[in-house]
Amino acid sequence: TGPVYASLFVTGNRLIALDLRRGRIVVVESGSNTPKLRVIAAPPNAKDACSLGSGMVYYTTDGSGTVTLTDSAGVVQGSFTVPTPPEFASVKAIYTALVIPKLVCLPASNTIVILREDAPVINAYTSAGRLLWTAPRSGFRPIRAVSMRGGIARIPPSDGFDGTIAAYAYQGRDILLQTLFSPTNVEDMSTRATYITTVIDGRTGRTSFRSDKVNRIVGVKEGSVFVEDKNGDGAFTLTGNAIP
Repeated sequence: TGPVYASLFVTGNRLIALDLRRGRIVVVESGSNTPKLRVIAAPPNAKDACSLGSGMVYYTTDGSGTVTLTDSAGVVQGSFTVPTPPEFASVKAIYTALVIPKLVCLPASNTIVILREDAPVINAYTSAGRLLWTAPRSGFRPIRAVSMRGGIARIPPSDGFDGTIAAYAYQGRDILLQTLFSPTNVEDMSTRATYITTVIDGRTGRTSFRSDKVNRIVGVKEGSVFVEDKNGDGAFTLTGNAIP
């Protein structure tokens, strides 16, 4: 089987893909007649990644959640541990292995954003691990994690749940998110499944844009957002009027 890319994004003249199956980063650099391809080893247990400056930031799990920063050659430059929610302190290793957050890097402010997938919470950190702000994730209905009997149960809302399918830096300073609402009754998927797109201010965590009218996002490059067309068989670029 081929590689499974957990993250695929464009930054500057680089296309970057996190290949989880092989524990590596694949970087394609343009700017000349012949694109250059580099392969960099990812840290062990890397689950997500984003680009900050010329280097990379990884979220890894090995008994705890850790953010690791590397330079362009993959050499570790620093790291910090992401605090485990207090209610999961007794099952920390299980929690960090099962509940994987999303990672977004904001180059304009040198900020690392972590989006919990089990609670409607967003945390932003400096590259040294100092918490900058915490904000609620308005309208996000996740599958909750609940600590019980030395383990963790995953409990979806009765009507349906949201899952993050896209998380990008937008215009260098903000966070562009897209979630998919999946109804509990699978027979309702064709009529009730909904994409929700939000833009979040990277300085405060406040939601500045929210819409259920944007098709599935497939990529972002600087200020351009690429989405599937209505037939799901192509992509086009959204203008600034569609997403501010």
